[in-house]
Amino acid sequence: MHAFVLLLVSACSFFLGWWGSSTIEDQVFSNNYWMIALPLCIVTFLVTVYSVKKAYFHARPLILLYTCIVIGVTIARIGNGIDISYQVILILFAFLLLFVLLTNHLVLLAYRIRRISFRMPSTEEEILKLSERGAIPVSGGWSFLLKHEQAPRDIFLLTRWSGVISDDIHSITVKSGTTFADIQKYLDTTQRTFIDRPQFNSLTIGGAVAVDAHGFYGASWFSSFVKQIRIGVNSESKDISVSEYYAHYQKSIILTVTIQVVKNRSMLCRRLSYKTFDDIHLNVFNNCEYRMLLVNGTGFELKTAVKTDLKMSKSCSSLRYENMCFYFGCARGKTERVCKLSSAHLAISYLIPLELIFIPFYYNFEMMTKENVQIIPLIHALQKYHKQYGGHSDIRKNMFLTSIEFATTSPLQQSILDILYRVGVRKIKFHPGKYVYDEIRPLKFWH
Repeated sequence: MHAFVLLLVSACSFFLGWWGSSTIEDQVFSNNYWMIALPLCIVTFLVTVYSVKKAYFHARPLILLYTCIVIGVTIARIGNGIDISYQVILILFAFLLLFVLLTNHLVLLAYRIRRISFRMPSTEEEILKLSERGAIPVSGGWSFLLKHEQAPRDIFLLTRWSGVISDDIHSITVKSGTTFADIQKYLDTTQRTFIDRPQFNSLTIGGAVAVDAHGFYGASWFSSFVKQIRIGVNSESKDISVSEYYAHYQKSIILTVTIQVVKNRSMLCRRLSYKTFDDIHLNVFNNCEYRMLLVNGTGFELKTAVKTDLKMSKSCSSLRYENMCFYFGCARGKTERVCKLSSAHLAISYLIPLELIFIPFYYNFEMMTKENVQIIPLIHALQKYHKQYGGHSDIRKNMFLTSIEFATTSPLQQSILDILYRVGVRKIKFHPGKYVYDEIRPLKFWH
């Protein structure tokens, strides 16, 4: 259906270009072509930037729409009097947008370009055989990009190892290559969702468990709700708890994941911006069920979600895992909205930042600590840091851990480690799925 709609849009775009350049006798449309083409390109670019920075995975249909229009009009104009340099610019622009659309498959594309040996097994037996010979399982491969690491040459992708295996209402068992988008789509049929989960729909559940990914839940994080996993060890499979996996089997391949799910209840989500941050704001942060505090060089943004009995507006009643309504419809620009918990997992967080396209210049690292952190001194020190080095950081906290994540074009500076030391941090660990550093003095590693 989507392919048909895009084909129809492309055909209409082609006809628009042909009609405008060939059938109007006074050539008003033709002579003023750039009055349409240039604004169209600008709008396309702005929508693309906004989508990648704020809601990339949810905006794909809209970006495709604009891309098809640009391509259609561009093709229609070839041979109709436009200078060849303008034709080349428009075509390159269109292909650039298509490249952006493929960024979630960027790793797979890079593997193919580099001719790395990989397979896409679809059975447990195939996976165990590949693992036994030393091949490395890859879910989406984002960690290699974020960590600036060279991917191993002998890998296998879990793309075809996906789907729901069993469902007992309060928990489901899925294959490790299943994406959160596909799982949530299945859960939507029975009005259920996760208690906590990573904010990216394209991540696989096996990859999330492997790197101990998390969301924004204030009591505990994603791995706390993983009831059981099945792993492959020495060409055999065995069921273990997630704590056993992190303690002894982190190099083993995850085959299936059993995770707890709950009713998809209504949530009141807020985005509150502040120039200053004091004890009153901190009290709001500490008492929200879901919470994240974003810090940049100009201020602070508190993103929260709490349970509510309020009903969604009519225009938002169809909100599902795509979350299109929030970013492009009824709640755009608003600081408060009511939605389902499945959407709140995504809406209370930024999604993939624009910098991810420029991986060589981008650093995303996250540090976690069990110690009691002085939040207010920390965030004011981080604000001064971001004024100097740019980028932003966000703070997430549950009953056991405090997480500080950085998104910046600068690598880890000694001043960050000094800031953490001054606010009471002595031991940290890095998120293993993001950029990791070996030297962290005066701090020590917590294992």
